[in-house]
Formats: sequence, structure tokens, C-alpha cells
Amino acid sequence: MNDLVVLSQYEEETKSIAILEARELKLKGPAAEAYALVRQLEIITGPTQYYIDRMKGEILVKLVTGDLWRYHPSDPTDLMELLQSVGISKSEFSDLYAWEKYIFPYIQEHLGLHPWEVARRINKTKRRLLTPRLRALCDPGHFSTSDKIKKQLAQVEQEVGDVPDKKAAMVKHLLGLAEDHPTHIVREMFSVEPTPPVELTCKRHRYVVVDNDSGEVIDQYFRYHATATLTDDQLQMLLNVMADHIRIFVIEGEPITINGAKGNGTEDS
Repeated sequence: MNDLVVLSQYEEETKSIAILEARELKLKGPAAEAYALVRQLEIITGPTQYYIDRMKGEILVKLVTGDLWRYHPSDPTDLMELLQSVGISKSEFSDLYAWEKYIFPYIQEHLGLHPWEVARRINKTKRRLLTPRLRALCDPGHFSTSDKIKKQLAQVEQEVGDVPDKKAAMVKHLLGLAEDHPTHIVREMFSVEPTPPVELTCKRHRYVVVDNDSGEVIDQYFRYHATATLTDDQLQMLLNVMADHIRIFVIEGEPITINGAKGNGTEDS
């Protein structure tokens, strides 16, 4: 069956449900029409969106497992190239994968909450705001949390106090905050200032290739020796943006004292 025919039928079904509910509430005229349209929108973006996202997440987990995406006949250079060809952005992949692989299973196992209950109580925008914080708690192998989010989680840890399962308590606390407050308040609570741009100091060297016999210059090219002082967030930003094109080796340096406070110095290359 044609996809457009299926969508058209679904539209009519959701419209019929919404109109029937408006009649049951004895609404008439513009009030009935407005209610039916909003109710139809709620149906489409509620359970329907939840199941679509869960299906997407499940597919993404399967593609990542064992690097199955590498076997696609289009021979993609990386996973994101393949996903972007079907309209999945990097941020959408990150969110869907984190919830399906780590967050929903953790919540179900440790808090006894069904994923649909979480999705019903906490809208998609709020869940996206929670994603990096919850993944840091639910994914045991996750290590790239930014300094800002680490500070936020430290605050949450302090708020839940001394409890037997602190990590589960922190997850429950974050879910509660998102459920109890409107979206704009949740955005303010979990706002993260943008990471400042990376500033590189580059020293250019001209390499001259000289013929061994005649001594004539036969070629020349340039190489750049770059140095930068980066925060953890800036380093992570480089890794995220240039994951397939950059290799960073971190060598532990001596602690550096700044105004009497020690910070760990690192030499990055």
C-alpha cells in the first residue's frame, strides 16, 4: 500500500477519535473544532511519536552493535554519513541511542518505571535536556561528560543526600525535576553555556626540497606546529566535531598552581 494512503487513513482515524471525544464533552462550533484539532495533535505527538522514537532507537542500537552499519552496500565512510542519508542528524542519533541503549533499560530495572510512563510524563524537549545527564549516570562506559554537567550532577548528588543507591536516586530526582516543572524552567535549570571556540597558535615552517645533485630547489611545502590551551569541554568538542579526522594524545603534566589553587596541567598534542 502506498505510504501516502496509509498516512491519509491514519489522519482520518485520529480525526474521528478527536471529533468523537469533542461530542462526548458536548462541545459545539469553534470550541469543538479547536478541541478536536488539539486532541488530534496530542494523539499524533504522544503515543505515536513515542513508538516511532523507540523503533528508531532500536534500529540504531542494532546498527551500532558489531558495527553492522559498515556492511551497508553504499559503503559509507562512517555511521553518520549513512544516518544523514536517511535524515537522522548527529544530535538525534545521540539522543535516541542513549535512551534506547542505556536510559530506558536503567529506569525500568532500577526504578521500576515503564518507558512509556516516563515519556508520557516528560515531553520530548525535556527528555533531550536530560539526555547527557542521565546517560552519564546510566551508561557505565560513558566518560565524555563536560565539566558543566559534572558540576550539575555534583549538585544533584548533594541534593539526594546519603542514600543506599545514590545513582538511582539521582536519576529519579532528575526525572522528578523535569516532570514537576514546565519546559522553559527545565531549560533554565539545565542550561549549559556554549563552549568557547578553540584558539590555536600556529607556527608555519616552510620545507624546501633540494635536488641532491644540482642543489636546485625542486619543491616546497608548509607544515604547521599548533599549540593550544584547552578546557575539558573544548577538548571534547574537538573530538565530537572531528572524530574521524583527529587523534589527540594526552600526556599528564605536573600540577600547576594558580593563585594558590592547584589544577592538573596537561600537555595535548
